[in-house]
Amino acid sequence: MRVIGIAGSPRKNGNTAFLVGEALKECEKIGAETELVFLGDKKIEFCSGCGKCPPCPKDDDVQGVLEKMKSADGIIVGSPTYYGSMSGQLKTFFDRTHPLRRGGFLLKGKVGGVIAVGGSRNGGQEKVIEGIHSWMFIHDMVVVTDTETAHFGGIVQGRNLGDAEKDEWGMKTVRNLGRRVAEVAMQLKKT
Repeated sequence: MRVIGIAGSPRKNGNTAFLVGEALKECEKIGAETELVFLGDKKIEFCSGCGKCPPCPKDDDVQGVLEKMKSADGIIVGSPTYYGSMSGQLKTFFDRTHPLRRGGFLLKGKVGGVIAVGGSRNGGQEKVIEGIHSWMFIHDMVVVTDTETAHFGGIVQGRNLGDAEKDEWGMKTVRNLGRRVAEVAMQLKKT
């Protein structure tokens, strides 16, 4: 079983990457092989709506990430909250996943979970998660939540570097989400 995490933040060692990494650790405890993909290091051009995909004719780092997604059983996506929405890096990347849909719904049935971090307790994290869930639904993924705490996913408060780790309740939602993604992916793999 393979679960990849996508950190959709421009800050490589920021709260988002830390949180996605924590969720992946929970997946590893259940036996998953994991990988963290950091979008801030990737060259990601805007989708031009050319209609030539699949494959996408652009020559950047997107195709490599799409290949990782196709081989995964579960995908955990994390984003900081920017004005009540996901980061620009993540949205640009999502637009470029169109070849996976046009190529035969290649993410269909993969388990998806979402983590959002914002500068205040009610900083728009649920709106970020809603947007990412919409992307997952459009790809016909199986969307899970953190279950135990009845949230939409991992929701954390953290404005400055290192703040997220101090949010005990938020960390619980992230760890629960990671476990849930791995559990459901494992159940689906057995069927």
